[in-house]
Amino acid sequence: MMIKMAKGYAVDARRYYGHSMDNEDKLQWISLPGAQFRFDGVSSANNKKTYMFSQVSR
Repeated sequence: MMIKMAKGYAVDARRYYGHSMDNEDKLQWISLPGAQFRFDGVSSANNKKTYMFSQVSR
């Protein structure tokens, strides 16, 4: 599935940047209006659903 974003969405990317998971100040944002993303699946860890996407074009 492909999606095209019209506005930015919050994402938790702290683990990719080496930050501890309890530091809310390090939350990252996807904010690329018009960017296209591919849906890669759903992960269900600790009863929390995480929807995974990969950016395919800007």
